[in-house]
Amino acid sequence: MSGRFPYSNERERTKLLMTISPTKNIEDVKLLHDLGLHSVSFNFEVFDKGYWKAIVPGKDANIGRDLWEESLTEAVKHFGQGRVFTSIIAGLEPAKTLLEGVNWCCDRGIIPIIVPFSPETGSQFEGFRSPTYKWMFDTHYRAAEIISEKLPFISTSDYWKYDAPICSECFTGGFLFDIIKENAGINEPHSCNHLSENVIGIDTSETKAEAN
Repeated sequence: MSGRFPYSNERERTKLLMTISPTKNIEDVKLLHDLGLHSVSFNFEVFDKGYWKAIVPGKDANIGRDLWEESLTEAVKHFGQGRVFTSIIAGLEPAKTLLEGVNWCCDRGIIPIIVPFSPETGSQFEGFRSPTYKWMFDTHYRAAEIISEKLPFISTSDYWKYDAPICSECFTGGFLFDIIKENAGINEPHSCNHLSENVIGIDTSETKAEAN
């Protein structure tokens, strides 16, 4: 395997995170790990099973909810905690079921990413409204409390510096992790800049000196 895929022994340096659909073969989850990926994300989009069928009919028809859940839990066995993710869109289902999804994930060592619903022009959701600020803040804050309690490693500076495959400040789901880090007293911006240094050899020392 390492001969065909040169990064299979470099997962700690490259920290590759792949967002992908699981396949119908549960053994392919292990294959993703063996290919050299550091982390994987199988995105729910919505957690409530009724909304799931209506909003992601392709995922429901081609993979199915049971296998989607099984693939996520199987991924934790191979990748480990802190390296398996799933996105849930905030605003497509009630806060109650979204938070049930957060609990479900955390109980299995999966990190949920909450992404704000943003209806696009020309899509089937054109004309729908995004959640209010208060709804978003309350939901994110409650989710952050659940994640911090059940996955305590995510509230450590070491995780964000050395193991996280994402920069919490640089992607659409970052608001949730901003809350988690602030509550934990992690104040340095772009806390996984260690990743840039390892992967592409960027020397950030001058930037750090200027910032100071």
